[in-house]
Amino acid sequence: SVVAVRQTPDGFLWVTTLGGLARFDGRSFRTFDTTTNPELPHSRFGGLVVDEGGQLWATLQTGQLLRFVDGVFTLMGTA
Repeated sequence: SVVAVRQTPDGFLWVTTLGGLARFDGRSFRTFDTTTNPELPHSRFGGLVVDEGGQLWATLQTGQLLRFVDGVFTLMGTA
C-alpha cells in the first residue's frame, strides 16, 4: 500500500510504503529497504516531505525521521 507520494526537484518521484521507499526515474523503480540499505532501522515508511531546499525527508512508522541526501540516509531523531 502506498502511504505517500512526492516529487523532488531533480524529477524523481518518491513513494513510501509499508515495505520500503521507492524512487521512480520515469522508467523503473529503485527500492530502498533494509535489504538494500542495512542502515535503515526497518522498512515501514510513513510520511514523506520535500523541503524548500529540495531535500527528501521521510518518517518511519516508529516516528523516526530520516533525511536522504546524496544517496545516504541519516537518522535525524523522532518526528
